[in-house]
Amino acid sequence: MMQRPFILFLSPSLPQTMPAEGRAARISAIDSAFHDLTRVYASILKTAEASEEIDIADGVRSITLNPQRAKDQAVLEDLIETSSLVYVHTMNQALHVASYVSSGKVVVDIHGLPAEEARMSGFPRLADFFEGVEYAVLKQAKVVVVVSSAMADFFRAKYPDCSPEYLVIPAIPHYHHAPVNIEEVLRQKDRSSVVYAGGIHKWQNIPLMLDACAKVGERHEYAFLSDEHEQLQREATAAGITQPAYYGHVTGDALQEIYRKASFGFILRDQDPVNQVACPTKLTDYLRFGVIPIIKSAEIGDFAQLGYKYVRIADFIAGDIPDETELAEMRRANRNVYDQLSVRHDAGIDRIRSLLPMPTALKSVAGLYSGYDTVFPSYGEMYLIDGEHTAYTFCHVVNSRDSIDFSPTLSMAGRILRIFPLAAEKFISIDLIEIMVEPGSPPIEIDKAVVGGTLVDGQLFMDKTDYIDLQLSTTSRIKALRLTVTFRWLGAYAKAMLAAGPLDRGLELPLAIAIKGGPRELNYTLQAALRQGTSCRLVELERVVEQHQRRIRELEDCLAERRQYPPVGRLGTTSVDSD
Repeated sequence: MMQRPFILFLSPSLPQTMPAEGRAARISAIDSAFHDLTRVYASILKTAEASEEIDIADGVRSITLNPQRAKDQAVLEDLIETSSLVYVHTMNQALHVASYVSSGKVVVDIHGLPAEEARMSGFPRLADFFEGVEYAVLKQAKVVVVVSSAMADFFRAKYPDCSPEYLVIPAIPHYHHAPVNIEEVLRQKDRSSVVYAGGIHKWQNIPLMLDACAKVGERHEYAFLSDEHEQLQREATAAGITQPAYYGHVTGDALQEIYRKASFGFILRDQDPVNQVACPTKLTDYLRFGVIPIIKSAEIGDFAQLGYKYVRIADFIAGDIPDETELAEMRRANRNVYDQLSVRHDAGIDRIRSLLPMPTALKSVAGLYSGYDTVFPSYGEMYLIDGEHTAYTFCHVVNSRDSIDFSPTLSMAGRILRIFPLAAEKFISIDLIEIMVEPGSPPIEIDKAVVGGTLVDGQLFMDKTDYIDLQLSTTSRIKALRLTVTFRWLGAYAKAMLAAGPLDRGLELPLAIAIKGGPRELNYTLQAALRQGTSCRLVELERVVEQHQRRIRELEDCLAERRQYPPVGRLGTTSVDSD
């Protein structure tokens, strides 16, 4: 069916350009993170009369399948088998890939707590059903996606014998890629402006919100934004709200303009398990645009733990609101919370991308066995570590060129930079490290550098077991990194020294570093300590030839079968020690 690599999404709906909040926003946000890859959306409908496959956008296809028909079930299984990765939105959709969940190829995005929601709504049998699905998925899955650390902790406590990798990807809308300067936003605020954005479901506490607005009277002006704004307006009139207010549904620039003006925004959630693990899209919107949340319960997902600031509904009604100076500090604090969530989001997406398979055969013979001591192509690895979070990317090295370039799809944030220059049996030295940071990043310097390798007669030899550690002066977002390198030829003397085992690593060597793109550019030479105890191995020509011959066979198989392989070199996350 598909002639090129793709990600298969099992989803209850298709991605939208400007979705409403909730599930649709989540689906669209995840889709945008893979915009550079081919995506296939499978909609599983028992009422579908015939399977239908259509192109819905460039690189995006949709297919509707009825799992009760044997032909459609075979199509679904073929899609799963031939996809690079299967991303499942919601626990319910995971039922359709139950036999594949344990393969490690399937990632399940849980979204919420369907069992608890059903029980709270008075459907205990449905809750029991959902709990059976939850247990089966969490017991078998290798990776599951949750919207908050609180949700991960909830499932760990509920199912202690299930141990998937919980990957936290907060609900950050896809249109948040455009920068928003918080100081500029502060100058646009209207103290009287209050917004509500969302649905009119029971858990939104709409009657409580409207009652508060009626009690406050003329002190504020309101914008009620909802797909169901007509019903919301009727309820507002019934609640006694007489002051002028805007009722409507807006997206894109119009929505952002309202957020920029608004000083406060309603998010009245009860204190229950569903809300305690949630990450409402409207709340991340509020924090990004400096809208102070008006809350009933502060215990919403990870927000309280991260230190977000808010006004309680009782204080709003009483008019007990901080002055402008304190409100500005609250908005800055909330923007910091948003930035932390954004870093978690990017790291989670990076980890998903790292699950995409590496190609198993070569696309060309360029750079194969050169007669020296290496086989190309190879790759380099880069990690950026910040506390519990580790961003990861890699790049291809296809020949003995003079630079190794890391260009992540998304910028990476952290304080400890670890670089494996070349995962090949080839010895190199580092002439220059160029770090390109995101515009607007704080000034950074290198506090410490440690380099693996062996010095023999003044020459540095690094092989694939060696890496470079750079400790940055502050957490920074790095968008690219270039290593200018020299590929070393091992003379007989050097080979004999290396074959004897690890040498003394107490020496230091000069390391040239350039930092570009930030508020100031730095070019300096750092004395880097050599890492202790890293051994360099002598490469045997026979093994090189064997590797070369094996890769040639793989290439021949690849060409014979006309296989295609997915893009690689994308961001991911992994867990590494930071000795």
